[in-house]
Amino acid sequence: MITYTTKVLIPLDLVMKRVLDLYRLPVLDTMKHNSKNQPATKVERPEIEYPCTWVYKVIGRDYTLLKEVIVSACAPQDVKICHSNTSSGGKYHSLNAELNINDEATRLAIYDALKNSPGVKFVL
Repeated sequence: MITYTTKVLIPLDLVMKRVLDLYRLPVLDTMKHNSKNQPATKVERPEIEYPCTWVYKVIGRDYTLLKEVIVSACAPQDVKICHSNTSSGGKYHSLNAELNINDEATRLAIYDALKNSPGVKFVL
């Protein structure tokens, strides 16, 4: 018996758009789809009403280091940390950090602190 598998290649920009839509993040100008058949569309930033509950997904290799980084980046605010996923090989872990954000400056400062921390691969 012979079985065949097919690989479906999905363009990276469509994957990123789906991730941004999933987390309700704005699409940057450099990420707009601009092929010959489809002109780039104007994307507006969503209105975020503060204060609000915000969730960061933090991905990295060391589970305990990720928890420490999240707590220090979000200090002095209380943060709820939940395990989200572990890669099939156990190499990467993702944690959700949920907290109340009072303004955009705080939200962006926490994002930058997480993004620039050692041991963090991605922040969504």
